[in-house]
Amino acid sequence: MNIRDFHAVLTRSHGFNRSELYRSGPSEAQFWSGLNPPTMGTNQACGPGRAGYSTASRGFTLIELMVVVGILSIVLAMGIPSIARAMKKEGLRKAESDLMEACSHARAQAILSGLPMELAIRAEGGQISVEPLKNMDGQNTSTTGDFQEVTPPRPPPRSFGATLDDDIAIRVLAVNFKDQMEFPEVRVRFFPNGTSDEFTIMFFSSQGERKVSLDVVTGLANSQVIR
Repeated sequence: MNIRDFHAVLTRSHGFNRSELYRSGPSEAQFWSGLNPPTMGTNQACGPGRAGYSTASRGFTLIELMVVVGILSIVLAMGIPSIARAMKKEGLRKAESDLMEACSHARAQAILSGLPMELAIRAEGGQISVEPLKNMDGQNTSTTGDFQEVTPPRPPPRSFGATLDDDIAIRVLAVNFKDQMEFPEVRVRFFPNGTSDEFTIMFFSSQGERKVSLDVVTGLANSQVIR
């Protein structure tokens, strides 16, 4: 039985007017189309009782991506020079870093090699070096026979060298609480047990002033900003 026969039965049994029924009710095509669910990806309106699916989310366009890349390029171009200057060690920052590294290197080599080490600061040329401690005869302690007999073999100490910039001036230089400003060369001892001489140096430039000192018990260097 099709829908037209169904309408005829309703007309005969209930006295419905066939023409009025077709005018008021849906057509056969409309009836069957209403039973089909909407397919995915369509942009049909979701009425009452009908399930629907929205379209896929919209992505970024090429113009939007180019604008973002352009903004990032400008920001990086403005920030890279400042970052490079901050990371580059020069002048006062370099002198502070070199002195701290020299003290740390001398302490580490004294402990590792089992030999006393010296941090030497020379007024001429502002040279900084780390080398084994020299005895009273001016000989290196690592070459004396007596020292080799009582000390087990250990790796030889490594050297270290740096130079202070010309614009660095030293205000205070003291070893074991004694002023050393008048001496052409100053030596600070570091011992295998981790201790060291008392050492204080204050230096300055147009960028400011710094202070580096040693803790005699631990042999560790401390840095302080004066101005």
